[in-house]
Amino acid sequence: LARRQVLVRDMSCIESLARVDMLCVDKTGTITEPSLEVDEIVPLDGDPTEALTAMYGSRSPENDTAQALFEKFRGESAWECTHYIPFTSERKWSGFAFRDRGVYLVGAPDILLDGGLQEKTAPYAQQGFRALLIARYNGQLQDALDARLVTPMALVLLRSRIRPDARS
Repeated sequence: LARRQVLVRDMSCIESLARVDMLCVDKTGTITEPSLEVDEIVPLDGDPTEALTAMYGSRSPENDTAQALFEKFRGESAWECTHYIPFTSERKWSGFAFRDRGVYLVGAPDILLDGGLQEKTAPYAQQGFRALLIARYNGQLQDALDARLVTPMALVLLRSRIRPDARS
């Protein structure tokens, strides 16, 4: 490893690496471009376009996912947001309450539906997509959600574009 200019910080790593055939790491962005993009909307129950425009169309993006949604659904909406819960990595969802329109959620399907939709999302994950669920919520918007009150609308498939100069 030293001859190949590899710094070993823990000697047990050498033994673990002896069983590895291939290691792909993209922490530096050498394989993919640094931003996400919306690739496809997979309808489940209704068209989420108007709700997504109301949620992300004119809101300043707070992370890469929100930036991708902003780029896809940019525009003004007549929907009035009365309450908003931002995305956090611990919560893994964000929520929007709209006057006379109800409550909408965007987040990890397995979190919002307590493990539901895995059959539907697994093929997309195998293709390298990140799937987000947009759903209606039939309860009050608060930090604790009841999965029984979540009605799926669509999956939003996000991807990182592979750099044209990345080696195959």
